[in-house]
Amino acid sequence: MTPEELRKIRLAEYAALPSEITTFLTLQVQFIAVSIALGGVIAGISISQKSFEVAAFSPLPFLVFGLLYLDAKGRTLRAAKYIQTELRPTLIDPADESSSLTWESFIREECELRPVLSLVDKFKMGPIPGA
Repeated sequence: MTPEELRKIRLAEYAALPSEITTFLTLQVQFIAVSIALGGVIAGISISQKSFEVAAFSPLPFLVFGLLYLDAKGRTLRAAKYIQTELRPTLIDPADESSSLTWESFIREECELRPVLSLVDKFKMGPIPGA
């Protein structure tokens, strides 16, 4: 395979991975939405019927959704790390001062918004890819 063909394949992979990250973020939002709805249903059932079974089994679905959420988050971070550490270095020329594909480096640099963003990250539900 020629270097130009290999570069085209890597660029296609670079273009496809952000959509994969977006898919995982969408899954995370769906897990949270279903958990909230399920919490309302369980709360309604437990208020209308004082039952030990409802109270005993109510954490189980949230545990499952939590594990699914954690899996999606791990896959998101893995894709972002792959873009930054493996794929991006093969696509840019280190000698080129005006290189492209710099977003991954930019979001990892120190900036004046870092304290605000880190505070917001503690309270948000989903990750920012690559952050």
